[in-house]
Amino acid sequence: MAIGYEKVDLSERNLERLRQEMEKAEPLKRFGRYKAWLHYANLKRWREQGHHFHYLSGPDSIHCTCGLVINRSEDGSFERDVSEIGVISSLKLDDVHWVKGHLNLPSGGGRTVALIYDFFYSKEVKRYLWDAFCQECGSVTQKKVLLEVKEFVKDHNKTCKRK
Repeated sequence: MAIGYEKVDLSERNLERLRQEMEKAEPLKRFGRYKAWLHYANLKRWREQGHHFHYLSGPDSIHCTCGLVINRSEDGSFERDVSEIGVISSLKLDDVHWVKGHLNLPSGGGRTVALIYDFFYSKEVKRYLWDAFCQECGSVTQKKVLLEVKEFVKDHNKTCKRK
């Protein structure tokens, strides 16, 4: 298994250019232009939220929202870097979550060991609640507001990243 990184232009300028291309396109091509704009607009939002997940696949690779690209092994599988410790083995994780080397979000700079991996809308509190785990120590936080989960990530990047 080999990993690499992709750089994607998610600047406001590029998103505006894509939106303008959509608006100027002839009607039959407008939907395709909309899908291109939507892809990058969603990716920008997910990165700003700090949400790591398998959002795109290539012929022999999978891509995380952070820019991490994981290439399949010769047998077609994805090797896992993260031990199935404690509660982690019971979480619903994507293939990308089991591989180390993710980039910090939203900056895309430096490495992170703690990943925000899921969210859901809670009707009780009328908010989205988020889940995160640390690839190093196996600690998990679930059903927290985004600010709290981002603090979890920040704290584990300070304490566990050095191991």
